[in-house]
Amino acid sequence: MKQKNTNCNKLTPQQENIITLLIGGKSITEACKMVEVERSTLYRWFDSESFVFEYNIQLNSLKETSINSVLSLTQKAFDVLSKALESDHEHIRLNASKYIIDRLNEMKYKQTKPNEFSFSYNKAMIFE
Repeated sequence: MKQKNTNCNKLTPQQENIITLLIGGKSITEACKMVEVERSTLYRWFDSESFVFEYNIQLNSLKETSINSVLSLTQKAFDVLSKALESDHEHIRLNASKYIIDRLNEMKYKQTKPNEFSFSYNKAMIFE
């Protein structure tokens, strides 16, 4: 039976710690040992909406942070590629040009309609 996600259903310190460990890359076995809970307890926690909700919040936050970190490097990458296109060495200019053309050929352009775009939180699935 699933628990309702209510304010009286706050996570325990053990639950908060294990979420942090799992999001940080620890395996289920490692995280359970560190928090001193059985694996079966963790799997039971994943039947709790409040636990899954918090897990997904933290996972999505980590994903967003990672994506933003990569995106912040984009301009530097373009600057390097731009300098390569202006190199005195023909083979460097050729390789940079070829790289750009190859990436453009790999791109697939598709318009997204507003009603096709949505956010959702799914039940977390963890595999070892």
